[in-house]
Amino acid sequence: MEEIKIHDLIQDDKNFNQGTEKGQVLMNRSFENFGAARSVLIDKNNRIIAGNKSAKTAEAHGIDDVIVVESTGDELIAVKRIDLDLDSREGRELALADNMTSKVNMSLDYNEIRRCVEDVQLDTEAWGIKDIDKYIEKQTAQEAKAARAKERKELASSRASKDADVTPVRFKGYSITPTKEEYDRLNKFADEYYEDNGVVIGLVGELLGI
Repeated sequence: MEEIKIHDLIQDDKNFNQGTEKGQVLMNRSFENFGAARSVLIDKNNRIIAGNKSAKTAEAHGIDDVIVVESTGDELIAVKRIDLDLDSREGRELALADNMTSKVNMSLDYNEIRRCVEDVQLDTEAWGIKDIDKYIEKQTAQEAKAARAKERKELASSRASKDADVTPVRFKGYSITPTKEEYDRLNKFADEYYEDNGVVIGLVGELLGI
């Protein structure tokens, strides 16, 4: 065994899993509640094969030391948590956290997978991906849909923020909340009317409640 620092591990620059926001929330919660559980897998050059997000999250939570167990794949390496009992509440909750985080934090980058098909003749069919182009088409459509939803949400938030500073005006017993731009135009018109007439009367005065 060898002990190294976590910054000695090299993230995979072609990581197939993009992860998800919800998955990252669960991973953060798992490290906060239970510390490190799963091991990560690295190659002979300390590049991470599996566990890129686990390593990054571990470092973010202050874990600095890494114990490296060398292997050629002929043995199964087990991480033994001597502070846990599976049939305790903490043990079972960690098992659930591990399963749910793995499920929720998976979002494959099919464009990256296709690049590796071209670069290293990656066999995707053996792992259930028979037509990579169909997966890419579906992923592109989902990303475009998510981008549109995000844009609509940001626009609605922007409008709500602008409207938050606007005072409702009264007109014929109705309470009207104009947009910030409309309210500014009404105020500007009222100021100009007052300069010309010395008093604000009529419709503008009614709308502005003066």
